[in-house]
Amino acid sequence: MAQPIISIQHEEESIALNRLVPSAGNVRRLNASAGLSELADSIEAHGLIHKLTVRKGKKGKYEVIAGSRRLGALRLLAKEGRLAEDAPIPCTLRNGDDVTELSLAENVQREAMHVVDEILALRGGRRRHRP
Repeated sequence: MAQPIISIQHEEESIALNRLVPSAGNVRRLNASAGLSELADSIEAHGLIHKLTVRKGKKGKYEVIAGSRRLGALRLLAKEGRLAEDAPIPCTLRNGDDVTELSLAENVQREAMHVVDEILALRGGRRRHRP
């Protein structure tokens, strides 16, 4: 078997919520808190669908380099007493990567769902949940 050219595998770790801090290299600065309440409700209802991407920081902390809105929603859940402040959060650990480049890649490479797909999905979900 041929040797892989790239590796997409990274170390995974559960890290206590109170050890996670936002990275200064995160490119999302404006309107970062918009929709956090709705995101928190979604996380409470469905769990954390996508892990946070972190790197080791100072004093035992981990910087969140991808997933700052998810971190904000998790902190909101803890503040409201719906999640323990030291709840284990699934994270992907990255080392030596350019933080700003990763943050930019995560935010730019996102494609919004087509409005018709969204309507059909919502309509289908309602049909499945009718008594």
